Amino acid sequence: MWRIYGGVLEMKNILWLLLLLMISASGQAKQFRQIVPVLIPDEMGKEELLNQLHYAQLPVFDRNNITEAVAQITAAWAVEELGDWLSKDFINRQQLLATLTLDVPRDARIRIMGLRGQRVVSQQISTVEKGILRKTKAIALVRTQIEFTDPSHGFQRLTGELEFMLQFTEHFE
Repeated sequence: MWRIYGGVLEMKNILWLLLLLMISASGQAKQFRQIVPVLIPDEMGKEELLNQLHYAQLPVFDRNNITEAVAQITAAWAVEELGDWLSKDFINRQQLLATLTLDVPRDARIRIMGLRGQRVVSQQISTVEKGILRKTKAIALVRTQIEFTDPSHGFQRLTGELEFMLQFTEHFE
């Protein structure tokens, strides 16, 4: 039973309420604290040991690949071959290609103003019949400028930032 004296709850009830809140909060926090054991070589199976060995022998992913890919994609946009670079799973792929063909002026050029950031998001390594296959996903933040001549407004520059999600597949023997 709650009793209010002059707008203040009885101290005993406040302590019970605080205790109840702490118990419920700690119960929810336990969901985030799971112990995931890290395997040591003695506990690994043969396949896991081989994967670790293969991974350790691979060269580090070269970030210049990201810069080169961005340059090649923008070059493909200029000659209307962007569809070759887009994934088949790209959402609204056909709509994007149709918009670029129909709505973008023919003399429009895209210019890379700068690469604001690049980051490797994930890597997956698998063994194949003739070596190792590494799939790397990376994100590049690119500052771009599209330049074109509008018949009514003259020369136009549109700046913006694009986020490229890139996937690289490398084969090592």
